Amino acid sequence: MFNNHCGKKLKKLMNDSHYSCGVLHECSCPELEELVKVCRNNGALGLEARLTGAVWGDCAVPLVKESIMSQFILNLKEQFYQSKIGKGVINKNDIGLSVFACKPSSGAAIYKF
Repeated sequence: MFNNHCGKKLKKLMNDSHYSCGVLHECSCPELEELVKVCRNNGALGLEARLTGAVWGDCAVPLVKESIMSQFILNLKEQFYQSKIGKGVINKNDIGLSVFACKPSSGAAIYKF
């Protein structure tokens, strides 16, 4: 999917959006940039991890191949979240609220009957 024209366009849009949010609008923070780096180093397709959310960059959405998803999540927990748990920033029991996999869908829609 990500090697076709639409996939390449999506990756570029996400990269450009991340750059725009983080550099041009200064709505990132060191912790989020660290998370983005960990995502990219562990298989996020190209540079697709990007800022999102209404509270000035509170979330990253990396695009990851399904075949590496389980390992990707384990790596995130170990390489990023474990130090936050150790410092008391994140409760170990709440890690599932911070790291989870999902698949794209068509989103909200209005059905006329």
